[in-house]
Amino acid sequence: MQVEVQANATLDPKAVKRWVDKVKVTVTQIYKTESAKFEDWNYYRSSATVLTLEVGKPRSVLFYLPGDIVKRDNLRKEPDYYFVQVEVGGTESPLFDAKGALLAEQSRAVHHQIAKKDLFDRAKDAADRGVITTPGILRPQYLLILPDAVPAVPASPEFIREDASAR
Repeated sequence: MQVEVQANATLDPKAVKRWVDKVKVTVTQIYKTESAKFEDWNYYRSSATVLTLEVGKPRSVLFYLPGDIVKRDNLRKEPDYYFVQVEVGGTESPLFDAKGALLAEQSRAVHHQIAKKDLFDRAKDAADRGVITTPGILRPQYLLILPDAVPAVPASPEFIREDASAR
C-alpha cells in the first residue's frame, strides 16, 4: 500500500519553516473473511517514522505484506478497509472535525466505506483488538531487501529505524 504524506499546515499548524521532522505514519489494513464477525477478520498495522519532510513536497511511504502471508491468509490485492494516521512531533493529525465529519484533506486517509465517524470508530476499535495477533507482519518499505530495485517504487524518504532499537 502506498501512502502519500505531505508536510503542510494541516500536519503542523506552526510550520513556518521549510522542513518538518519526525513524521510518523501508521497504516491499518482490514481484510474481511467469510465470517461476518469482525473478530474473525484479518487486521494488519505498521508504522514508519520519516526523518524529515519538506513542507509542500509530497512523499510516498510504502507498506507491504510478505507474499507468504498474502498466500496463507488468502488476501486480495487491496484491503477491504484501511485508514492512515499521521503524527508530527508527537501530535496526531485529526481525521475528523468536531462535528464528526471527515476533514477534506484527509479524504484519502480513510477508506470511503468507513469515512463516517461512527463507522470509523467501530472499525478502529475492531482493528485495535485484531492487530494484537499480527504484530510485525505489515512492513514499512525500509524493510524491503532491495527497495530501489522494485519497479514503480517512488523515491523513498529517509526513515528513523525504530526496529533497530529492539536489537
